[in-house]
Amino acid sequence: MYRVGAQFKTKCMIAAQVSKRFIMSGVSSAPAKFTNAPCFSMHGKNIRVLESPTEFYDSLIRNIRNAETRIVLASLYLGNGPKEDVIVDEIRIAMDRCPGIKVRVLVDQTRGTRGKKSSATMLTQLLSPGDARTVQAGQDHGSKDNVTVKLFHTPKLTPLMRRVLKPPLNEVIGLTHIKVYLCDDAIIVSGANLSQDYFDKRHDRYIEIADAGVCDFFEDLVETVGSMSSTLTRSGAIEPHPCHAHARQFVSEAHSKVEALLDRHGDSSLDQSQYSGREDCVSSDDNPTDTLVYPLLQMGAWGITHDQTATIELIRTMDPGSHAWLATGYFNLIPAYSRAILDSKAAFSILTASPQANGFLGARGIMGHIPAVYTKLAHEFFAQVEASACADRVALFEYTRRQWTFHVKGLWAYPPPPVATTDVGATDGALGGEASTVMQEMRRKLGGGGPLEAQLPWMTLIGSPNFGYRSVHRDIECQVAIVTTNQHLRESLHREKESVYEHSTKVVHETFRAADRVVKVWEAVATRFIRSFF
Repeated sequence: MYRVGAQFKTKCMIAAQVSKRFIMSGVSSAPAKFTNAPCFSMHGKNIRVLESPTEFYDSLIRNIRNAETRIVLASLYLGNGPKEDVIVDEIRIAMDRCPGIKVRVLVDQTRGTRGKKSSATMLTQLLSPGDARTVQAGQDHGSKDNVTVKLFHTPKLTPLMRRVLKPPLNEVIGLTHIKVYLCDDAIIVSGANLSQDYFDKRHDRYIEIADAGVCDFFEDLVETVGSMSSTLTRSGAIEPHPCHAHARQFVSEAHSKVEALLDRHGDSSLDQSQYSGREDCVSSDDNPTDTLVYPLLQMGAWGITHDQTATIELIRTMDPGSHAWLATGYFNLIPAYSRAILDSKAAFSILTASPQANGFLGARGIMGHIPAVYTKLAHEFFAQVEASACADRVALFEYTRRQWTFHVKGLWAYPPPPVATTDVGATDGALGGEASTVMQEMRRKLGGGGPLEAQLPWMTLIGSPNFGYRSVHRDIECQVAIVTTNQHLRESLHREKESVYEHSTKVVHETFRAADRVVKVWEAVATRFIRSFF
C-alpha cells in the first residue's frame, strides 16, 4: 500500500512548487482544480505516450512477461480471440515463474458473460494452477489464493430487469468501465478494452506511467471495486456480492469504501499552499519532479463525483486564449459540460466519431440505430453552439478513417499564445516581462528551458469517461489528469493529439444534410427518452 506520512508531505510540498510554476507561466492555478484528488508527483520521463494499438498490445504483453510481484487488470471485458488467449497464457506463465505473484482481474459481469465463450470462461483458466501448458491440456490441480477474478454487477440491474432486458441491452443500466493495466510498478491507463479490435484498428489512447505510488493507488482501487463485485470461482460459477440484492445498503457500503480508499492515499484536503514558500522543494538532482498525476474517480451511482467536479472546474476556468481539444467516441455531453464549454472563455475543438467510424455501425437489431442517436445529439449541440454565438471558438469535428473505428476519449489543454510586449526584458512567455523571467528561473532549476510554449499542451485527461450521461451517472469510471512542464512529455502529448485529429473533418451545416445523416422521426423521438442510457 502507498506509504503516507513524511513521504506524502514531501510530495505535497513538491506539488505546491509545481503549482507555482503554472501560475507564473500564465496558466491559472491549474493543480488547484484537482484538489479533491490524490496527487502524485514525478518526473515526466516516467510517463510514456503509446502511439498505436500495436504498441499498446506489445507493451501489455511485455509488462506481463516482466512482472514479478503483481498483475492487476481492469477492463470492461476480455475478448475471446487469439490475442486474448495470449494474454491469459502469459499471465499463467507469470504465475508459474513467480509462484507468489498477485493477480487481480476486474471485468463487468453483464458484458463479461455475454456469449458462450466469454470473459468469464476465458478467465476461469487463471483459477486453475499449474503449468500453463498442462492447463491447456485439460489437467487441473487446484486453486491459488493469490489470484482473484471479480465481475462487477450493478444492483440497479434487478432480476426483473434481467428478464426483460436481454444481452446486450441489459448493459445500458450500468457497468464498470475502468481500463487500467498494471504490472509491478508500471501501469497503462487507457480507454481501450482487452479485445482484438483495440489491438488492431480501433483508434484509442494509452499512457504508461512508471510510479509505485500511482500503481499502489490503482491496485487499491481495483481491490475496492472488486470487494463490491461478484466472484468467479474455479468451476466457472459466479458468487454474487452479499449485499447485491439490497441496493441501498450496497451503495452506502460502496461509497464508504471509496472514500476510505481516497483517504488512504493521501490527505486530499491538505492545504498545499502552506508549503508554497519552500524553496527546498524545487526540483533538483536528488528530488526531480516536473509532473503531477491526479486520479479522478466518477461513480455517480455511488455518490462519487470527483471527476465530474474537476472536469467542469477545468473547463469553466480555462484562461482566455487557451485551447482545449476534447474527444469522445460517443457524443452525449451532459448539460453541465455543454454549459461550461459555452460559458468558458477558451476555445474548444470537440472530436467525435462519424457514423462510419462508430463501433455500433452495422450492429443487429435496435443497436444498429445507435449511430443515428449520436448524430441527433451532435446536431443538437451544433445548433446550441450556433444559437449561443460561440461558433467562433467552439467547433465540432468528426473522425473518419477507412476500416477504423473511433474510441478516443479525453482532453488536451493548451495555454494561451504569447502576449506581444515592447519591454526590453520581455520573453516569448505566456505572461511576458518579469513573470516570464521568473518562469525561466524556475525552469532553469528544473533543468528545463524557457516558459510554456502555447503550441504544446500543459495537461491532459485520459481514461475511461466519455463525458456523457452514462459516464457521469451510471458507470464506474476513472481517468487521470496529468499536469506537466516537461518538454518531452508535452511534445509527446501534442503528437498524440495531432495523430487523433489528423483524420478529422470540421462539422458544418451541410454535414447533417447528407443522405447518410438523415435521422428518422422515431429515432429522433426515441433519443429524447433514451439519451440518459448513453
